[in-house]
Amino acid sequence: METSKALFTTEMTMTKKEYTRFSKKVYDVFQAEQKKTMTLGILVGILGVVSGLSSKQYIWVAAGVFIAVIMLLLTVVQKRMKISDAYDRNQKIHDRVDKISFFEDAVVAHSKFGAVRIEYDDVVEIIETRTNFYIMKSADAGIIVVKNNCSAELISYLQGLKSRCGAGKNTLKKTVKG
Repeated sequence: METSKALFTTEMTMTKKEYTRFSKKVYDVFQAEQKKTMTLGILVGILGVVSGLSSKQYIWVAAGVFIAVIMLLLTVVQKRMKISDAYDRNQKIHDRVDKISFFEDAVVAHSKFGAVRIEYDDVVEIIETRTNFYIMKSADAGIIVVKNNCSAELISYLQGLKSRCGAGKNTLKKTVKG
């Protein structure tokens, strides 16, 4: 339990929409291997198209287009299904309300199930999107901060924190456009 007074506080309700936003963005930032597989499949498809066009064997063009489209669709559909299934299976997070407190050295999210504390030194990434901040302790664990629930001062604080946290020590760090 924190003994010092929080600099800022906010709340977040874990709806399926927020969970989905978080999961998609985190997947996009941290799941490079899946992206490589999808890209490889699409490149194989493009190679089939180019090979078919250059040799005038249009069956290869059709096969290449088919492979590229299927790889893209499989990746997108699989990601959506995994995210939806994960939310649906974990009843404890449905509409869970987190009270998030920001201190000098850490952020703490309290819910009816307990508290999660992330020291700023342990933050590997702060991802900012148009609607949220995601304060990440690892590639799959973080705290969601909804911008609509934040004061202008808290948003400014988080943007400053984003430039300080994780710098120079994070092998997962990526530049993200929201």
